[in-house]
Amino acid sequence: MTTRAPGIYLVQGVFFQQRTSLGIEIVAIKGAVPVFREEQVRDMFAGVIFWDVQTADWMGNFEDQVGPSSLGDVDFQTDWLCFDKYYISGQGGRIHYEFNLAGGGLWVGQFSGAEVGNGNANCVITPLPKGMLEPMSSPGHEAN
Repeated sequence: MTTRAPGIYLVQGVFFQQRTSLGIEIVAIKGAVPVFREEQVRDMFAGVIFWDVQTADWMGNFEDQVGPSSLGDVDFQTDWLCFDKYYISGQGGRIHYEFNLAGGGLWVGQFSGAEVGNGNANCVITPLPKGMLEPMSSPGHEAN
């Protein structure tokens, strides 16, 4: 594995999880009966991973349907990414993610956590060009 060049990277992805729910179904003669339903759930996430020059370490922040989260123990290589995600709200506990670069820009991985279970995830990672976070002026416009 080769160390990733320091910078800022946007991450957009989808995680997948099998969930089981309990419901009620109306059946002729028997009436209401309990039933289990299996479903594949898909949810999107997005965030940023960046090299923190003060700590000399990778850091990150994500957002998904549960809310904002921060990343810890980030290991970001040219073909490998793993991190622990912690929701700011405290729910979900530690969720560990691992991704491998599968080709064509797609990163494929899994997640696991004691409170959330296991699942799969896919993402794309886009490096931000230098100057993205600096004010620039275009012809006829001045930077503030």
